[in-house]
Amino acid sequence: MTMARTAIKEVWVARDGDGDLFAYEFKPFYVVGFGGVWMAPRGAYYKVKNLLFDHLKYDDEPIKAKILSTNLERLA
Repeated sequence: MTMARTAIKEVWVARDGDGDLFAYEFKPFYVVGFGGVWMAPRGAYYKVKNLLFDHLKYDDEPIKAKILSTNLERLA
């Protein structure tokens, strides 16, 4: 039986205008169009389980955090 390896990733976390939570390898910037989204200049980004960071609102600045890889779904 093979066990999946869990890693801790240091990422930038931000919530978009729809309330979804994302993590970025590089600090994202806010884009007013497209319903209010955060975009990073480069690097991968991930969908984060919404149960985490419930205090983070869409108009808050991104925060630097360490997250278990099992809580991330790579999107790009």
